[in-house]
Amino acid sequence: MKHKKLHLQSLVAVALCLIFSLAFVGCGDDNDEPEDGKLIVGTWVGTIDDVMDDVEVNLSFQCEFKSDGSFLAKQWLTGTAEPSAYQGIGRWSVSNDRLTLGLLDEEPDTFRFSVAGNKLFIYDHEEAGTVVLTRK
Repeated sequence: MKHKKLHLQSLVAVALCLIFSLAFVGCGDDNDEPEDGKLIVGTWVGTIDDVMDDVEVNLSFQCEFKSDGSFLAKQWLTGTAEPSAYQGIGRWSVSNDRLTLGLLDEEPDTFRFSVAGNKLFIYDHEEAGTVVLTRK
């Protein structure tokens, strides 16, 4: 009788372990928020003031962040025709609130960033301070 009771307790213990392990597997993070990197996938446009040959100019630019970690970029003087072809190709990655951008022939730079609605904010940009891009 004592043996049957121990056997029954062992079966109950095993059953409880299985139930709890299934509960933990089924209760993973149900957060439907996209990962940080997925927030910036798409095409973004913006303007930035820059200095070229000691002359202050206003540049328009467009960046297309692809889901494979590559990006395409082009820029032009605001008020002139937008180039039809992209001028720069690079790689991007996100880690927490840091966006790393690097053209294929240059060292990458890392910036703080955030996304709010259809706006992408890139902070601490050396010359321009905060750069604001709008989803196209």
